[in-house]
Amino acid sequence: MQLNHYVSKLEMEKYLKKSNNKLKIKKEIEKHNRQYIKNNINDEIFKLSDKISLDYYQKKCILKEEEAVLLIAGAGSGKTTTIQGKIKYLLLKKQIDPEAILCISFTRKSAKQLKEKLLIYSDKIEISTFHSLGLKIIRHFNKNVKIAADDLLLQVIKSTIKQQLKKENIIYEKQILHFLNVIICNNYTIDKIVELKNKEKNIFLKKFYHLSLLCYQQYKKILKDKNMIDYNEMIIQATNLIKNHKYKNYKYIIIDEYQDISFIRYQLIKAIINQTKAKLLAVGDDWQSIYGFSGSRIDLFTNFKLYFPYSSIMYLVNTYRNSQKLLDYTTKFILKNPNQIKKNLKSNKKDDKPIIFLYYISISQTIKNLLPKLKGKILILGRNNQDINLLKDKEIIIRKNEIIEYKNYQAKYMTVHKSKGLEYDNVIIINMKNELLGFPSQIKEPLYLNYINNETYQYAEERRLFYVALTRTKNKVYILSPFYKKSIFIKELKNIILKDKNN
Repeated sequence: MQLNHYVSKLEMEKYLKKSNNKLKIKKEIEKHNRQYIKNNINDEIFKLSDKISLDYYQKKCILKEEEAVLLIAGAGSGKTTTIQGKIKYLLLKKQIDPEAILCISFTRKSAKQLKEKLLIYSDKIEISTFHSLGLKIIRHFNKNVKIAADDLLLQVIKSTIKQQLKKENIIYEKQILHFLNVIICNNYTIDKIVELKNKEKNIFLKKFYHLSLLCYQQYKKILKDKNMIDYNEMIIQATNLIKNHKYKNYKYIIIDEYQDISFIRYQLIKAIINQTKAKLLAVGDDWQSIYGFSGSRIDLFTNFKLYFPYSSIMYLVNTYRNSQKLLDYTTKFILKNPNQIKKNLKSNKKDDKPIIFLYYISISQTIKNLLPKLKGKILILGRNNQDINLLKDKEIIIRKNEIIEYKNYQAKYMTVHKSKGLEYDNVIIINMKNELLGFPSQIKEPLYLNYINNETYQYAEERRLFYVALTRTKNKVYILSPFYKKSIFIKELKNIILKDKNN
Protein backbone atom coordinates (compact mmCIF):
# COMPACT_ATOMS: atom_id res chain seq x y z
CA MET A 1 0.00 0.00 0.00
CA GLN A 2 1.80 3.11 -1.28
CA LEU A 3 0.51 6.33 0.28
CA ASN A 4 1.79 9.87 -0.24
CA HIS A 5 -1.13 11.85 1.16
CA TYR A 6 -3.26 12.09 4.29
CA VAL A 7 -5.82 9.26 4.24
CA SER A 8 -9.33 10.35 5.27
CA LYS A 9 -11.74 8.16 7.28
CA LEU A 10 -13.86 7.52 4.19
CA GLU A 11 -10.83 6.49 2.14
CA MET A 12 -9.64 4.27 5.01
CA GLU A 13 -13.01 2.52 5.05
CA LYS A 14 -12.56 1.63 1.37
CA TYR A 15 -9.14 0.10 2.12
CA LEU A 16 -10.58 -1.85 5.05
CA LYS A 17 -13.41 -3.31 2.95
CA LYS A 18 -10.83 -4.85 0.58
CA SER A 19 -8.63 -6.24 3.37
CA ASN A 20 -8.70 -9.53 5.25
CA ASN A 21 -6.70 -8.01 8.12
CA LYS A 22 -8.63 -4.87 8.94
CA LEU A 23 -6.88 -4.14 12.25
CA LYS A 24 -3.44 -4.28 10.65
CA ILE A 25 -4.44 -1.98 7.78
CA LYS A 26 -6.15 0.46 10.18
CA LYS A 27 -2.98 0.71 12.31
CA GLU A 28 -0.78 1.15 9.24
CA ILE A 29 -2.94 4.00 7.90
CA GLU A 30 -3.11 5.73 11.30
CA LYS A 31 0.70 5.46 11.60
CA HIS A 32 1.08 6.83 8.06
CA ASN A 33 -1.20 9.81 8.86
CA ARG A 34 0.76 10.67 12.01
CA GLN A 35 4.01 10.50 10.04
CA TYR A 36 2.53 12.56 7.21
CA ILE A 37 1.63 15.38 9.61
CA LYS A 38 5.07 15.14 11.30
CA ASN A 39 6.86 15.33 7.93
CA ASN A 40 4.89 18.37 6.74
CA ILE A 41 4.24 20.35 9.91
CA ASN A 42 7.29 22.59 9.47
CA ASP A 43 6.79 23.33 5.79
CA GLU A 44 7.64 26.92 4.79
CA ILE A 45 4.19 27.24 3.26
CA PHE A 46 2.81 27.83 6.76
CA LYS A 47 4.65 31.12 7.04
CA LEU A 48 2.01 33.61 5.90
CA SER A 49 4.21 36.71 6.16
CA ASP A 50 7.32 38.02 7.93
CA LYS A 51 5.18 38.61 11.02
CA ILE A 52 2.66 35.76 10.88
CA SER A 53 3.49 32.05 11.19
CA LEU A 54 0.88 29.45 12.03
CA ASP A 55 1.17 27.47 15.28
CA TYR A 56 1.19 23.67 15.60
CA TYR A 57 -2.59 23.31 16.03
CA GLN A 58 -3.37 25.54 13.06
CA LYS A 59 -0.97 23.60 10.84
CA LYS A 60 -2.28 20.22 12.01
CA CYS A 61 -5.82 21.28 11.14
CA ILE A 62 -4.74 22.32 7.64
CA LEU A 63 -2.93 19.03 7.02
CA LYS A 64 -5.76 16.82 8.27
CA GLU A 65 -7.73 15.99 5.13
CA GLU A 66 -10.98 14.45 6.38
CA GLU A 67 -14.24 14.62 4.43
CA ALA A 68 -15.34 17.21 7.01
CA VAL A 69 -13.40 18.98 9.76
CA LEU A 70 -14.92 21.14 12.47
CA LEU A 71 -12.28 23.50 13.83
CA ILE A 72 -13.33 24.83 17.23
CA ALA A 73 -11.54 28.15 17.59
CA GLY A 74 -11.81 30.15 20.82
CA ALA A 75 -11.92 33.94 20.94
CA GLY A 76 -8.68 35.45 19.56
CA SER A 77 -7.19 32.07 18.58
CA GLY A 78 -6.43 32.92 14.94
CA LYS A 79 -9.27 31.31 13.00
CA THR A 80 -9.00 33.78 10.09
CA THR A 81 -5.26 33.12 9.72
CA THR A 82 -6.02 29.37 9.76
CA ILE A 83 -8.47 29.83 6.90
CA GLN A 84 -5.86 31.91 5.08
CA GLY A 85 -3.28 29.17 5.68
CA LYS A 86 -5.66 26.47 4.41
CA ILE A 87 -6.27 28.40 1.18
CA LYS A 88 -2.54 28.91 0.63
CA TYR A 89 -1.91 25.20 1.26
CA LEU A 90 -4.65 24.11 -1.16
CA LEU A 91 -3.49 26.44 -3.93
CA LEU A 92 0.29 26.13 -3.68
CA LYS A 93 0.83 22.67 -2.19
CA LYS A 94 -2.13 20.68 -3.53
CA GLN A 95 -2.45 22.68 -6.76
CA ILE A 96 -6.23 22.99 -6.38
CA ASP A 97 -7.94 25.20 -8.97
CA PRO A 98 -8.95 28.42 -7.12
CA GLU A 99 -12.38 28.25 -8.80
CA ALA A 100 -12.94 24.90 -7.07
CA ILE A 101 -12.74 26.53 -3.63
CA LEU A 102 -15.84 28.02 -2.02
CA CYS A 103 -15.45 30.24 1.06
CA ILE A 104 -18.57 31.29 2.96
CA SER A 105 -18.93 33.91 5.64
CA PHE A 106 -22.08 35.18 7.32
CA THR A 107 -21.89 38.91 6.61
CA ARG A 108 -20.87 41.01 3.61
CA LYS A 109 -18.32 42.80 5.76
CA SER A 110 -16.55 39.60 6.90
CA ALA A 111 -16.69 38.17 3.34
CA LYS A 112 -15.09 41.37 2.01
CA GLN A 113 -12.34 41.26 4.67
CA LEU A 114 -11.60 37.63 3.86
CA LYS A 115 -11.47 38.43 0.14
CA GLU A 116 -8.91 41.18 0.74
CA LYS A 117 -6.66 38.79 2.70
CA LEU A 118 -6.86 36.07 0.03
CA LEU A 119 -6.16 38.35 -2.95
CA ILE A 120 -2.41 37.72 -2.56
CA TYR A 121 -3.04 34.09 -3.55
CA SER A 122 -5.79 34.44 -6.15
CA ASP A 123 -8.70 36.65 -7.21
CA LYS A 124 -10.66 33.65 -8.53
CA ILE A 125 -11.64 32.08 -5.19
CA GLU A 126 -15.39 32.29 -4.66
CA ILE A 127 -15.96 34.18 -1.39
CA SER A 128 -19.59 34.65 -0.57
CA THR A 129 -22.30 35.02 2.05
CA PHE A 130 -24.97 32.31 2.15
CA HIS A 131 -27.55 34.64 0.61
CA SER A 132 -25.32 35.78 -2.25
CA LEU A 133 -24.37 32.15 -2.93
CA GLY A 134 -28.06 31.20 -3.03
CA LEU A 135 -28.85 34.04 -5.42
CA LYS A 136 -25.89 33.15 -7.65
CA ILE A 137 -27.09 29.55 -7.92
CA ILE A 138 -30.68 30.61 -8.71
CA ARG A 139 -29.57 33.15 -11.34
CA HIS A 140 -27.42 30.47 -12.97
CA PHE A 141 -30.68 28.70 -13.85
CA ASN A 142 -33.12 31.65 -13.92
CA LYS A 143 -31.72 35.05 -14.83
CA ASN A 144 -35.07 36.84 -14.42
CA VAL A 145 -35.60 36.21 -10.72
CA LYS A 146 -36.78 39.23 -8.69
CA ILE A 147 -35.80 39.95 -5.09
CA ALA A 148 -38.50 40.97 -2.61
CA ALA A 149 -38.00 44.13 -0.56
CA ASP A 150 -36.41 43.54 2.87
CA ASP A 151 -39.51 44.75 4.69
CA LEU A 152 -42.16 43.01 2.55
CA LEU A 153 -42.95 40.36 5.17
CA LEU A 154 -43.35 43.03 7.86
CA GLN A 155 -45.66 45.08 5.62
CA VAL A 156 -47.82 42.00 4.93
CA ILE A 157 -47.98 41.26 8.66
CA LYS A 158 -49.02 44.84 9.45
CA SER A 159 -51.81 44.92 6.86
CA THR A 160 -53.08 41.43 7.77
CA ILE A 161 -53.21 42.24 11.49
CA LYS A 162 -55.03 45.49 10.81
CA GLN A 163 -57.63 43.66 8.71
CA GLN A 164 -58.15 40.95 11.33
CA LEU A 165 -58.01 43.00 14.53
CA LYS A 166 -59.34 46.25 13.00
CA LYS A 167 -56.40 48.06 14.60
CA GLU A 168 -52.60 48.18 14.64
CA ASN A 169 -50.78 45.94 17.13
CA ILE A 170 -47.01 46.45 17.26
CA ILE A 171 -46.42 43.64 19.76
CA TYR A 172 -48.17 41.12 17.51
CA GLU A 173 -46.26 42.46 14.49
CA LYS A 174 -42.87 41.89 16.11
CA GLN A 175 -43.78 38.46 17.47
CA ILE A 176 -45.21 37.17 14.20
CA LEU A 177 -42.23 38.51 12.23
CA HIS A 178 -39.87 36.73 14.63
CA PHE A 179 -41.89 33.52 14.58
CA LEU A 180 -42.14 33.34 10.78
CA ASN A 181 -38.43 34.06 10.31
CA VAL A 182 -37.56 31.17 12.65
CA ILE A 183 -40.12 28.93 10.92
CA ILE A 184 -38.55 29.69 7.51
CA CYS A 185 -34.95 29.29 8.80
CA ASN A 186 -35.84 25.78 9.93
CA ASN A 187 -37.46 25.02 6.55
CA TYR A 188 -40.90 24.43 8.03
CA THR A 189 -43.87 24.84 5.70
CA ILE A 190 -47.34 26.30 6.20
CA ASP A 191 -48.39 22.79 7.30
CA LYS A 192 -46.24 23.16 10.42
CA ILE A 193 -48.14 26.29 11.52
CA VAL A 194 -51.45 24.50 10.84
CA GLU A 195 -50.26 21.58 12.99
CA LEU A 196 -49.24 23.92 15.84
CA LYS A 197 -52.55 25.75 15.66
CA ASN A 198 -54.61 22.54 15.70
CA LYS A 199 -52.68 21.06 18.64
CA GLU A 200 -52.65 24.24 20.76
CA LYS A 201 -55.08 24.49 23.68
CA ASN A 202 -54.02 27.91 24.95
CA ILE A 203 -56.59 30.31 23.45
CA PHE A 204 -54.15 33.22 23.08
CA LEU A 205 -51.44 31.08 21.46
CA LYS A 206 -54.03 29.49 19.17
CA LYS A 207 -55.03 32.99 18.01
CA PHE A 208 -51.35 33.86 17.51
CA TYR A 209 -50.81 30.81 15.27
CA HIS A 210 -54.02 31.64 13.37
CA LEU A 211 -52.80 35.20 12.65
CA SER A 212 -49.32 33.92 11.75
CA LEU A 213 -50.86 31.45 9.32
CA LEU A 214 -52.89 34.15 7.58
CA CYS A 215 -49.83 36.41 7.31
CA TYR A 216 -47.66 33.63 5.92
CA GLN A 217 -50.29 32.52 3.38
CA GLN A 218 -50.72 36.09 2.14
CA TYR A 219 -46.96 36.61 1.98
CA LYS A 220 -46.38 33.41 -0.03
CA LYS A 221 -49.21 34.40 -2.42
CA ILE A 222 -47.63 37.83 -3.09
CA LEU A 223 -44.22 36.24 -3.74
CA LYS A 224 -45.77 33.76 -6.16
CA ASP A 225 -47.97 36.30 -7.97
CA LYS A 226 -45.07 38.69 -8.49
CA ASN A 227 -42.49 35.96 -9.20
CA MET A 228 -40.28 37.13 -6.32
CA ILE A 229 -38.09 35.43 -3.72
CA ASP A 230 -36.91 36.67 -0.33
CA TYR A 231 -33.53 36.11 1.33
CA ASN A 232 -34.48 32.82 3.02
CA GLU A 233 -36.15 31.54 -0.13
CA MET A 234 -32.87 32.19 -1.97
CA ILE A 235 -31.23 29.49 0.15
CA ILE A 236 -34.18 27.08 0.03
CA GLN A 237 -34.62 27.35 -3.77
CA ALA A 238 -30.86 27.11 -4.34
CA THR A 239 -30.80 23.87 -2.30
CA ASN A 240 -33.58 22.35 -4.43
CA LEU A 241 -31.79 23.35 -7.63
CA ILE A 242 -28.50 21.81 -6.45
CA LYS A 243 -30.31 18.56 -5.58
CA ASN A 244 -31.68 18.27 -9.11
CA HIS A 245 -29.13 19.97 -11.38
CA LYS A 246 -25.38 20.09 -11.80
CA TYR A 247 -23.77 23.38 -10.76
CA LYS A 248 -20.07 23.95 -10.01
CA ASN A 249 -17.59 21.20 -9.25
CA TYR A 250 -16.31 22.43 -5.89
CA LYS A 251 -13.47 20.48 -4.28
CA TYR A 252 -13.31 22.37 -0.97
CA ILE A 253 -15.83 24.35 1.05
CA ILE A 254 -14.66 26.55 3.93
CA ILE A 255 -17.22 28.14 6.26
CA ASP A 256 -16.37 30.81 8.82
CA GLU A 257 -18.48 31.45 11.97
CA TYR A 258 -20.08 28.02 11.68
CA GLN A 259 -21.68 28.38 15.13
CA ASP A 260 -24.25 30.70 13.47
CA ILE A 261 -25.48 28.05 11.02
CA SER A 262 -29.23 27.67 10.50
CA PHE A 263 -30.96 24.53 9.25
CA ILE A 264 -31.65 25.84 5.72
CA ARG A 265 -27.99 26.91 5.41
CA TYR A 266 -26.86 23.48 6.55
CA GLN A 267 -29.16 21.87 3.96
CA LEU A 268 -27.62 23.96 1.16
CA ILE A 269 -24.07 22.96 2.15
CA LYS A 270 -25.06 19.31 2.50
CA ALA A 271 -26.67 19.37 -0.97
CA ILE A 272 -23.50 20.82 -2.54
CA ILE A 273 -21.31 18.23 -0.76
CA ASN A 274 -23.60 15.36 -1.80
CA GLN A 275 -23.36 16.47 -5.43
CA THR A 276 -19.66 17.43 -5.64
CA LYS A 277 -18.03 15.28 -2.88
CA ALA A 278 -16.27 18.48 -1.78
CA LYS A 279 -14.38 18.42 1.50
CA LEU A 280 -15.56 20.75 4.26
CA LEU A 281 -13.69 22.88 6.78
CA ALA A 282 -16.11 24.53 9.22
CA VAL A 283 -14.60 27.03 11.64
CA GLY A 284 -16.34 28.46 14.68
CA ASP A 285 -16.87 28.53 18.44
CA ASP A 286 -19.97 27.21 20.20
CA TRP A 287 -19.12 29.51 23.13
CA GLN A 288 -19.89 32.45 20.81
CA SER A 289 -23.18 31.18 19.37
CA ILE A 290 -25.45 34.19 19.97
CA TYR A 291 -28.01 34.21 17.16
CA GLY A 292 -30.47 31.53 18.26
CA PHE A 293 -33.18 34.18 18.40
CA SER A 294 -32.87 34.65 14.64
CA GLY A 295 -32.82 31.00 13.61
CA SER A 296 -29.29 29.68 14.13
CA ARG A 297 -29.10 26.21 15.69
CA ILE A 298 -26.27 25.38 18.08
CA ASP A 299 -26.96 21.63 17.81
CA LEU A 300 -25.73 21.72 14.19
CA PHE A 301 -22.36 22.67 15.71
CA THR A 302 -22.26 20.64 18.93
CA ASN A 303 -23.53 17.48 17.16
CA PHE A 304 -21.35 18.00 14.07
CA LYS A 305 -20.49 14.30 13.68
CA LEU A 306 -24.17 13.37 13.47
CA TYR A 307 -24.61 15.68 10.48
CA PHE A 308 -21.22 14.84 8.88
CA PRO A 309 -20.40 11.18 9.71
CA TYR A 310 -16.87 11.02 8.21
CA SER A 311 -15.53 13.95 10.18
CA SER A 312 -13.01 15.06 12.78
CA ILE A 313 -13.25 17.67 15.52
CA MET A 314 -10.13 19.79 16.03
CA TYR A 315 -9.24 22.64 18.37
CA LEU A 316 -7.15 25.78 18.30
CA VAL A 317 -5.59 25.92 21.76
CA ASN A 318 -3.41 29.02 21.69
CA THR A 319 -5.07 32.42 21.93
CA TYR A 320 -3.42 35.75 21.21
CA ARG A 321 -5.87 38.35 22.54
CA ASN A 322 -6.72 37.66 26.18
CA SER A 323 -4.52 37.03 29.22
CA GLN A 324 -4.39 33.53 30.72
CA LYS A 325 -6.27 34.67 33.84
CA LEU A 326 -9.11 36.09 31.74
CA LEU A 327 -9.26 32.82 29.80
CA ASP A 328 -9.37 30.82 33.06
CA TYR A 329 -12.22 32.92 34.47
CA THR A 330 -14.29 33.03 31.28
CA THR A 331 -13.80 29.30 30.63
CA LYS A 332 -15.16 28.42 34.07
CA PHE A 333 -18.04 30.84 33.53
CA ILE A 334 -19.09 29.47 30.12
CA LEU A 335 -18.74 25.82 31.18
CA LYS A 336 -21.32 26.28 33.93
CA ASN A 337 -23.56 25.23 31.05
CA PRO A 338 -22.68 21.51 30.69
CA ASN A 339 -23.90 21.49 27.08
CA GLN A 340 -21.02 23.69 25.87
CA ILE A 341 -18.01 21.89 24.36
CA LYS A 342 -15.06 21.74 26.77
CA LYS A 343 -11.75 23.21 25.69
CA ASN A 344 -8.53 24.39 27.31
CA LEU A 345 -7.33 27.72 25.99
CA LYS A 346 -3.78 28.93 26.53
CA SER A 347 -2.15 32.34 26.38
CA ASN A 348 1.31 33.77 26.99
CA LYS A 349 -0.19 37.08 28.10
CA LYS A 350 -0.15 37.68 31.85
CA ASP A 351 -2.44 39.90 33.94
CA ASP A 352 -3.39 38.89 37.48
CA LYS A 353 -6.35 41.28 37.54
CA PRO A 354 -7.94 41.32 34.05
CA ILE A 355 -11.49 41.97 35.34
CA ILE A 356 -12.32 45.06 37.41
CA PHE A 357 -15.74 45.63 38.97
CA LEU A 358 -16.94 49.21 39.42
CA TYR A 359 -20.15 50.08 41.29
CA TYR A 360 -21.92 53.34 40.62
CA ILE A 361 -24.63 55.72 41.66
CA SER A 362 -24.12 57.75 38.47
CA ILE A 363 -22.96 55.67 35.50
CA SER A 364 -21.96 58.75 33.46
CA GLN A 365 -19.79 60.03 36.32
CA THR A 366 -18.09 56.64 36.60
CA ILE A 367 -17.37 56.70 32.86
CA LYS A 368 -15.92 60.23 33.16
CA ASN A 369 -13.65 59.07 35.98
CA LEU A 370 -12.55 55.96 34.11
CA LEU A 371 -11.80 57.19 30.57
CA PRO A 372 -8.75 59.34 31.51
CA LYS A 373 -7.14 56.30 33.14
CA LEU A 374 -7.32 54.09 30.05
CA LYS A 375 -5.01 53.96 27.02
CA GLY A 376 -5.52 52.84 23.44
CA LYS A 377 -8.83 52.05 21.74
CA ILE A 378 -11.72 51.78 24.20
CA LEU A 379 -14.99 49.92 23.62
CA ILE A 380 -18.14 50.46 25.70
CA LEU A 381 -20.55 47.54 25.43
CA GLY A 382 -24.27 47.53 26.23
CA ARG A 383 -26.81 44.74 26.14
CA ASN A 384 -29.29 46.78 24.07
CA ASN A 385 -29.22 49.68 21.60
CA GLN A 386 -30.91 51.88 24.21
CA ASP A 387 -28.13 51.38 26.79
CA ILE A 388 -26.17 54.21 25.19
CA ASN A 389 -28.74 56.60 26.65
CA LEU A 390 -27.49 55.69 30.13
CA LEU A 391 -24.33 57.64 29.35
CA LYS A 392 -26.07 60.94 28.51
CA ASP A 393 -24.62 63.81 30.46
CA LYS A 394 -23.92 67.55 30.01
CA GLU A 395 -20.21 66.83 29.59
CA ILE A 396 -20.48 63.64 27.53
CA ILE A 397 -21.16 64.05 23.81
CA ILE A 398 -22.66 61.14 21.87
CA ARG A 399 -21.88 61.40 18.16
CA LYS A 400 -24.08 59.92 15.40
CA ASN A 401 -21.63 57.04 14.86
CA GLU A 402 -21.93 56.17 18.57
CA ILE A 403 -18.60 57.67 19.49
CA ILE A 404 -18.59 58.77 23.13
CA GLU A 405 -16.58 61.96 23.74
CA TYR A 406 -15.60 63.46 27.07
CA LYS A 407 -13.08 66.33 27.02
CA ASN A 408 -10.10 64.87 25.10
CA TYR A 409 -11.13 61.26 25.64
CA GLN A 410 -12.99 58.98 23.26
CA ALA A 411 -14.64 55.56 23.29
CA LYS A 412 -16.76 53.59 20.85
CA TYR A 413 -20.18 52.31 21.94
CA MET A 414 -21.89 49.25 20.50
CA THR A 415 -24.07 46.34 21.55
CA VAL A 416 -22.40 43.04 22.40
CA HIS A 417 -23.98 41.40 19.33
CA LYS A 418 -22.32 43.93 17.04
CA SER A 419 -18.94 43.51 18.75
CA LYS A 420 -18.45 39.83 17.89
CA GLY A 421 -15.20 39.34 16.00
CA LEU A 422 -13.75 42.68 17.14
CA GLU A 423 -11.02 43.47 19.65
CA TYR A 424 -10.12 46.63 21.56
CA ASP A 425 -7.34 47.58 23.97
CA ASN A 426 -9.77 47.96 26.86
CA VAL A 427 -13.47 47.14 27.24
CA ILE A 428 -16.15 48.62 29.50
CA ILE A 429 -19.41 46.66 29.97
CA ILE A 430 -22.39 48.68 31.21
CA ASN A 431 -25.96 47.88 32.32
CA MET A 432 -24.88 44.90 34.43
CA LYS A 433 -28.01 44.89 36.52
CA ASN A 434 -30.59 42.36 37.64
CA GLU A 435 -33.60 43.67 35.76
CA LEU A 436 -35.86 42.71 32.89
CA LEU A 437 -33.74 44.68 30.38
CA GLY A 438 -30.43 44.17 32.20
CA PHE A 439 -27.68 41.68 31.46
CA PRO A 440 -28.67 38.86 31.32
CA SER A 441 -31.88 39.98 29.69
CA GLN A 442 -34.74 38.44 31.63
CA ILE A 443 -37.28 38.69 28.83
CA LYS A 444 -38.72 35.20 28.66
CA GLU A 445 -38.46 33.32 25.41
CA PRO A 446 -41.85 33.40 23.68
CA LEU A 447 -44.01 30.29 24.14
CA TYR A 448 -44.27 29.91 20.37
CA LEU A 449 -40.55 29.02 20.20
CA ASN A 450 -40.68 26.24 22.79
CA TYR A 451 -41.01 23.53 20.15
CA ILE A 452 -37.93 24.80 18.24
CA ASN A 453 -35.41 25.72 20.94
CA ASN A 454 -33.97 22.60 22.55
CA GLU A 455 -31.78 24.50 25.02
CA THR A 456 -33.00 23.99 28.55
CA TYR A 457 -30.14 25.61 30.49
CA GLN A 458 -31.23 28.95 31.96
CA TYR A 459 -29.83 32.02 30.15
CA ALA A 460 -27.80 29.75 27.81
CA GLU A 461 -27.53 32.30 25.01
CA GLU A 462 -27.19 35.26 27.41
CA ARG A 463 -24.26 33.45 29.03
CA ARG A 464 -22.56 33.08 25.66
CA LEU A 465 -23.27 36.74 24.92
CA PHE A 466 -21.57 37.79 28.16
CA TYR A 467 -18.60 35.57 27.24
CA VAL A 468 -18.34 37.46 23.93
CA ALA A 469 -18.37 40.78 25.82
CA LEU A 470 -15.64 39.68 28.24
CA THR A 471 -13.31 38.44 25.50
CA ARG A 472 -13.26 41.55 23.27
CA THR A 473 -10.41 43.05 25.31
CA LYS A 474 -6.68 42.78 24.72
CA ASN A 475 -5.99 44.01 28.23
CA LYS A 476 -8.64 44.65 30.90
CA VAL A 477 -12.41 44.56 31.06
CA TYR A 478 -14.27 46.94 33.38
CA ILE A 479 -17.71 45.80 34.52
CA LEU A 480 -20.03 48.61 35.63
CA SER A 481 -22.93 47.79 37.90
CA PRO A 482 -25.27 49.71 40.21
CA PHE A 483 -24.71 49.22 43.95
CA TYR A 484 -28.07 47.50 44.17
CA LYS A 485 -29.64 44.92 41.85
CA LYS A 486 -26.30 43.58 40.63
CA SER A 487 -26.44 41.16 37.70
CA ILE A 488 -26.44 37.48 38.64
CA PHE A 489 -23.54 37.12 36.17
CA ILE A 490 -21.44 39.50 38.33
CA LYS A 491 -22.07 37.42 41.43
CA GLU A 492 -21.12 34.26 39.57
CA LEU A 493 -17.96 35.75 38.06
CA LYS A 494 -16.86 37.17 41.42
CA ASN A 495 -17.22 33.73 43.00
CA ILE A 496 -15.05 32.21 40.26
CA ILE A 497 -12.33 34.85 40.85
CA LEU A 498 -12.54 34.44 44.63
CA LYS A 499 -12.15 30.66 44.43
CA ASP A 500 -9.14 31.11 42.18
CA LYS A 501 -7.48 33.47 44.67
CA ASN A 502 -8.11 31.08 47.57
CA ASN A 503 -6.55 28.10 45.78
